[in-house]
Amino acid sequence: MNTHDILEAARSALSLPEIELVETTDHLPPSNDGRWRICLFEQHGCVRIYLDVPDGQHLPAAEFVAKSLAAAGLRVVPAERPNDHDALGVNVLLTSTGQIIQGRDPEVG
Repeated sequence: MNTHDILEAARSALSLPEIELVETTDHLPPSNDGRWRICLFEQHGCVRIYLDVPDGQHLPAAEFVAKSLAAAGLRVVPAERPNDHDALGVNVLLTSTGQIIQGRDPEVG
């Protein structure tokens, strides 16, 4: 799967009513509808993602996003260590900008 395919698959997996999918690396304007915002972008040949959600909603949002990506055969790994197979997508989404790669997160059913 090349970068374009991963970006398209992620875009499709995250096009859900619960999520406002934002494709930008610029500063985000404030959200006005309370949905979870997921930032998806391509950078240096990689597809990257991060969460922009209200305090207290990071864990449920991360779990939801990780499961949505896993259903599309994708997972999130640390952008700094894209071959890190021990990092769970949920943990990556909670702590940093993650890189989306092909392959399911082993803990997401």
